[in-house]
Amino acid sequence: MSKRKHNQVDKTETQPHKKFHSPDDFDHHKFAKTLRDCLEWGFKVPSDPAADPKEYICKAVDRSNTIFDQLSNEIDPYDWTSAYYRFKKRQIPSKKHNLGNIKKFIQDRKIAIVVYYRALSRYPGGNADEKVVKYTLFVDNGEFKIIGLDHNNWDASHYYSEKEVEYQIPEDFESKIDALLEKVIASINDSKKKDVYVTVVDDSTDSGSYDTEWSSIELLLYGFPDPNGSRPSSDPDDLKDPWPLLFRFHQKANVIYKGHYNNHPHSTITQEVVDAVESIFSHGRVEQFSDGKGIQLTPVEGTAVDYKSDIGGYVMPFYLFRHKDNS
Repeated sequence: MSKRKHNQVDKTETQPHKKFHSPDDFDHHKFAKTLRDCLEWGFKVPSDPAADPKEYICKAVDRSNTIFDQLSNEIDPYDWTSAYYRFKKRQIPSKKHNLGNIKKFIQDRKIAIVVYYRALSRYPGGNADEKVVKYTLFVDNGEFKIIGLDHNNWDASHYYSEKEVEYQIPEDFESKIDALLEKVIASINDSKKKDVYVTVVDDSTDSGSYDTEWSSIELLLYGFPDPNGSRPSSDPDDLKDPWPLLFRFHQKANVIYKGHYNNHPHSTITQEVVDAVESIFSHGRVEQFSDGKGIQLTPVEGTAVDYKSDIGGYVMPFYLFRHKDNS
């Protein structure tokens, strides 16, 4: 049997083998999942924001919440992609809308665009340095709104906000949104797909590298539930009543030192999609963003919030939400 080559191209986005470094005497997968569920919501219980998240998480694995910190620090997700693909329901576009309908939503500007930048499994200098940054861009004909959330992990300490931040609309925002949507339509026309997956190669030699590619850049394009109506008050990715997911674009970084991976190289058109996203946020590579060298959005006065840090460990969320009583 021939060995799989690094540059082999597959047709689908794959799910790598799951591997955990953790104690063997309790359900570490369930602990990590329940912890991640709470981290998504600003370290709150999804169904009850007033409940104690540590007690909720430990109860799920029949452990005392007095040892929560010990358990959370002992679990190390070896490969973030294994857990990421457990969220397929959030990543599959709606079957109700064909490519023609999607293009009409875009042309009518009745959409919301959710963009995630993720830097995961990074330990520069031996310390965890991970982040998940989320932007939601509301596009209602000629009206715009940008809100954001982020979750950071430095040396196994989590820093996050309980509230969303609203950003000022840059002067050239409309033209950049138009350019992005033009590239999305071009990608749909070219691939005839509503779910596009590509990879880039991160040439980091080990997990201690600081100057890395983003592990994941994900764009989720939602349409208004009523394409002839006004923008609803709910979030497009509301888990109970989401807007229809029309299109998904995912770029994943394959890290050389981790060994075998499946390569899905960019086409000219897919690279232009990423370039159009980057023209809006100017994040650059992870090092550039972390050092504050990129041209970043400016919070609306009075909406910037302080970060909390009341939890440790290495498990990171992939998606970010906030309870409405905190927004």
